[in-house]
Amino acid sequence: MKTLKKYKRKANVIDAIQLTNENIRHVWELAFDTIPEQKSRVGEEKLHEFLSDIKQQGFMKIKTPESHGETQNLNIGDYLVFGYSENLGMHCWPVEASYFDKNFEPCK
Repeated sequence: MKTLKKYKRKANVIDAIQLTNENIRHVWELAFDTIPEQKSRVGEEKLHEFLSDIKQQGFMKIKTPESHGETQNLNIGDYLVFGYSENLGMHCWPVEASYFDKNFEPCK
């Protein structure tokens, strides 16, 4: 029997922002600038109401390319991670805070 080799996860540098009650509009703008078709769903006239609903509900819905048209929840405290791939272009996706905190640390 051949000896098994050890492997470890490669460190990747990512761009991310944590959703808080204080930065809902900023995160929303970042998310929907990355996914422009979602921004047009809301429209400027309903933006204030939409952002207020997010604060009350404690999450915003994010439509990601990987979700095949379904939305995922980005909860207050979770992170929105941004990436680029040749297949999907620029995109973002929600990551639960507990997973993010275990697997990522700030770059120096």
